[in-house]
Amino acid sequence: MFKRDLARGEQLFAARAYGAAREQFAAIQGLVSGDSRELVDLRLAECDYFTKKTRAARAAHTSSETGSAGRQSPSNGLPTLPTHASVRSSTCLV
Repeated sequence: MFKRDLARGEQLFAARAYGAAREQFAAIQGLVSGDSRELVDLRLAECDYFTKKTRAARAAHTSSETGSAGRQSPSNGLPTLPTHASVRSSTCLV
């Protein structure tokens, strides 16, 4: 069931409907695990970032970095969020 909801969130995100996409991702956040959970957490942070909620985006991205092996902040301590162009080119649908 959540795969359809995840796909819908991805469609909304790709259409730049960040508010609606955030609601969709937030609704399934507790239902997913593993790679899907990482994707949902990332999309929530990206939705916050693109809707100018940068503090929430930074906090979410920083907390997800500490829980994920292999992902580290740059030496200046600030989290790196993907550029809008790289996000649009992402076609990771689960």
